[in-house]
Amino acid sequence: LEATMTTGPSKNANVEEKKTSTTTDSTISPTTSSMYLCAIVVAVIAFGKQNIDIPSLTGPPATSKPHNTFSEFYTFYSSEHQNPTCRLLHVIGTGVITIILVNSQTVEPSLLPSLGITLMTGYIACKALIGVEHGFFEFGIALTSLLCVTKLFGGRISVALLIPLIGYSFAWVGHFFFEKNTPATFIYPMYSLIGDYTMFARILMGIEPLDPTADGVSSVMD
Repeated sequence: LEATMTTGPSKNANVEEKKTSTTTDSTISPTTSSMYLCAIVVAVIAFGKQNIDIPSLTGPPATSKPHNTFSEFYTFYSSEHQNPTCRLLHVIGTGVITIILVNSQTVEPSLLPSLGITLMTGYIACKALIGVEHGFFEFGIALTSLLCVTKLFGGRISVALLIPLIGYSFAWVGHFFFEKNTPATFIYPMYSLIGDYTMFARILMGIEPLDPTADGVSSVMD
């Protein structure tokens, strides 16, 4: 009986150790994550240089989606972000996400490549679903991609969901309570995401002012 009592906890400890080892092994390493990320960047650059036109699967552009290029869209996007508090909230939310992403390679290596693949998937959906009046299907495809790829890479779903939760929380408070308009995300999810980071970078670099009505600096892309 004494021998049994001694070996019992040992067996449980071995089982727990095996579970921990399996969980650790299923997560990609920072090195593998960096390799995937580099491959995604190369694929995006090659895709851009080839100037591949993604055909619409839903007919001609919907009346709510008149912008064929991101440059055209960004002019509209800027006009929807004229309130300085709304813009500040966007900058804060995007800044928090950026800090998380910068540190993710050591904490959650699956995050960056998962987001990279999600952006590619979402962009393709954006072009393929240009005939749909809203962006909910496009958003659903991108979110599904994020969850599936995160799971495939052994990442934590909760951490992956934290990124859009933080971003949209800051942005939508800015739109609903200060800008008092409907977020462009509801129609152009992927273009809006790219637009958010574009505005973030342009404000930090001094190309755009935080308050576009103060200095008369143009917020239209050159």
